[in-house]
Amino acid sequence: MVSTRPDPLPPNVDIGPMMVAVAYVFIFPALITTALRLWIRTRDRILGWDDAAILIASLLAIVLSGLSIEGVKNGKGRHIWYLNEHQTATIGMLSWIAQIDLFCAICLIKVSVCLLVLRIKNTKMLRYSLYGVMVLLVITTIIPIIALCTECKPVYGFWHRKLGKCHSPNFRIYSIYVQASYSAATDLLCSLLPIIIVWNLQMALSKKIGVCVIMSMGLIATAFAIVRAVSLSVTTVDTTYAYTYTGTWMMIETNLGIIATNLAPMRSVMHLFRRQVTQYTHNLSHQHSSNKAGTAEQNSSYGRRSERDMAHAEEQRAASPGGASDESEIPLKAILQTRTYDVDMHSMRGTNS
Repeated sequence: MVSTRPDPLPPNVDIGPMMVAVAYVFIFPALITTALRLWIRTRDRILGWDDAAILIASLLAIVLSGLSIEGVKNGKGRHIWYLNEHQTATIGMLSWIAQIDLFCAICLIKVSVCLLVLRIKNTKMLRYSLYGVMVLLVITTIIPIIALCTECKPVYGFWHRKLGKCHSPNFRIYSIYVQASYSAATDLLCSLLPIIIVWNLQMALSKKIGVCVIMSMGLIATAFAIVRAVSLSVTTVDTTYAYTYTGTWMMIETNLGIIATNLAPMRSVMHLFRRQVTQYTHNLSHQHSSNKAGTAEQNSSYGRRSERDMAHAEEQRAASPGGASDESEIPLKAILQTRTYDVDMHSMRGTNS
């Protein structure tokens, strides 16, 4: 047990279940939106490095949630004076890993947004600017990781204080402040820059507003990044209780960032479902008409009309303002456009004769 026991002891409360609830509430929407994004991009054959970055970030978010849940199983969320030495050491080790996991996940989320912006508009100045932003993201991610790994010798002295020699944690804390500050700044950039670019595209006004709302949701994650950084300024020996809130902000920040980054293709999912339902309805009508008519000629005629109707509807959708963006809220240069041609076979036979 920890020797610096207050007198009297605080109540033996447990806020760990709150952390577990947050883990489950936020990780599933993050994973669902990531799966839908990858499905749409795979179907349209426009997978890119931005998708790879968000996929790795989602896997790290799973690890972060698992570390938090495992920490609660070992007593995280309870006051340190009610835990034994093995529990506090286990919680310390899991928290140490979770911080490294967080820094990497946040970096990959921002990199994913930057790469997505470059797929929308890839001018020379914008490309160099965003490459510079990504380089600084990597640097501000590596520095706190180095601080975590070098604070104690050996490394496991970070959670086994009696078995290692540790220097002042100020370098680690200040490096995390720098990471959180730059993360907040890049949140603003990654939220506002796509809005500016998309607003100048040839899209329907309603779609522009929808994209702006989606991209601005990343600012919510910014707020939690600031709260996380502020929570680290708390100086206490009761780390298993006080830093439970910090771990909670970490999960919310990470998963909200993933969700906001993935929301752009959601309109494409709804459009796909609507088109499949329409096609299914056409097939039922086709089958019913064929059974009722009982002739192959009527069946063929209806099939030709259905194909012409669907081709005409597809041409109208492509020619409408913002039609190229129906499959995605954000148009990408990699999207392949197709045209449907209606060939009248009767006219061709008449010409040949």
